[in-house]
Amino acid sequence: MIKKIILIVVAFALSFNVKAQIRQVKPLVTTPVKLAMASDSLQYTLGAFLGQWIINNGFTITNPELFRKGMDDVLLNKDLLVDASSVSARLDAYQKRLISERSTQQEKLLFENVRGKTGVGMLPSGVAYVILKAGNGIKPRATDSVFLNVKGYLPDGKLFEDTYAKKKVLTGKPLTFIPGMNEILQIMPAGSTWRVFIPSALGYAERGVPGLVPAYSALIFDVELLDSPGMLKN
Repeated sequence: MIKKIILIVVAFALSFNVKAQIRQVKPLVTTPVKLAMASDSLQYTLGAFLGQWIINNGFTITNPELFRKGMDDVLLNKDLLVDASSVSARLDAYQKRLISERSTQQEKLLFENVRGKTGVGMLPSGVAYVILKAGNGIKPRATDSVFLNVKGYLPDGKLFEDTYAKKKVLTGKPLTFIPGMNEILQIMPAGSTWRVFIPSALGYAERGVPGLVPAYSALIFDVELLDSPGMLKN
């Protein structure tokens, strides 16, 4: 029930030009409020929950009057000014566009900062790399099996993968990894550690990884190629 109310409330916000940027909204209540009863706390908590959900999902309220009307119409079971059946689709489309725009901007800034720097190699595909530790082992082929340690980061520095912490290396063939990783592994000598910058198109693209990697996000990996190819027999 709460989820349904949230979706409808945010749909009203979208209908009345709710922007992605978080802005300060003038407080609607200027006098001190006391939570004298348990029911008061519940009502306040519900409002705080809705407000936090809106902020966490990239929305803000630019027209409090229309927002309140939308709330009233839902809670009083009045006819709505928008088609309630389109709420989920509109929210999904808006959030996908917001995530795409944000990720695209982050990727642009990331590669602008990396490109042309001393020590940075750039592949024709757009994958960039820095050699942190040079190895002298064999370079894997696409169908060879390898052992890897990796730390994976988003452009904002958030860590989403760490095989060192898990104490469990990745195993597999280069061609089974994301395209950018497949490409980089085939030019890495075993024993190397490289920092790799992968564009979204060669990473998880529009799929992302739910709860870990947003759609259209560029990726940064510290990759340690532990063993020579062919160590695993399938």
